Amino acid sequence: MHFSWSQHLELARSVEAAVDQERGAALALMGVGLALLLRDLEQDLLNVPSSLAPGHQL
Repeated sequence: MHFSWSQHLELARSVEAAVDQERGAALALMGVGLALLLRDLEQDLLNVPSSLAPGHQL
């Protein structure tokens, strides 16, 4: 699953709006959002050639 940056920002705004009324729900949404962001960043990093990757030649 890959979310766009705008979708991650939309989730962050939803958390911000919920924090005053539903603190528990906001924390749960934040946890889900962070997990999704981490997964997307991992996928992006795995798709980028790196000089530190095994087998990479200069």
